[in-house]
Amino acid sequence: MPHSDLVQSLLKGLDILQLISSNPEGMRLNELAGISKLKKPTLHNLLRTLAARDFVTKDPLNRYRLGDTLLQIAQAAGKNDIEESLRKELLRLAALFPDHVITFSTIRNSRIKCIMRISPDQPEVVQKPAEQFFMPYTSVTAIALQAASRELGAELEKHFPFDEFGIGKWGSEEKFKQLKQQVLKDGFCCQITSKRSAAAFIMPDNLVLGFSIPRPMVNILDRYSAAAREVRRAVWKK
Repeated sequence: MPHSDLVQSLLKGLDILQLISSNPEGMRLNELAGISKLKKPTLHNLLRTLAARDFVTKDPLNRYRLGDTLLQIAQAAGKNDIEESLRKELLRLAALFPDHVITFSTIRNSRIKCIMRISPDQPEVVQKPAEQFFMPYTSVTAIALQAASRELGAELEKHFPFDEFGIGKWGSEEKFKQLKQQVLKDGFCCQITSKRSAAAFIMPDNLVLGFSIPRPMVNILDRYSAAAREVRRAVWKK
């Protein structure tokens, strides 16, 4: 018998999920029974089992829809795809900017965390630092994230009040707010001094792409901007 070594009940459950997924408005038990050719008691037990793990859910009109577990699985798969794309982009950027430290960072648990980086000392290794954080209000990465991630930024600033952590650098909260507005409008934050060049570009998904090198770089912003645009196209198709 073909496929006799397969778990038949699991196959039936997967068939049910496919049927439900093809009908976004949901399907009632009778509809599923008619299409699947399963007996109602068998179908009901399969649906009850799927619902116990939130693969399906039943609405007030007794229609079965896909549950949150499948959404979480899809989101996790999408996240893994994005992480792999980010890793490839860091390797590509390292070839374009071999003397730079290049990072992807986000706000997580009210802290600004570097989630991925590549550096000149290990140009072929994409690192995932466990404990690399940026202080709010200071680095270009922090400022770009505080500007772009409004809700997360507001929560971050509750934990790191401006009067304690930002006033020494910016003098007034109003000045810092104006800076954030400009950064959000421009899509990036850039600081070039006699000792350092750094820029951070706002990306989708509450991420920021950062470039830094411990020396001044003349006319580098256009190159950074072009690289950031290419990352957007490669990872997010934007």
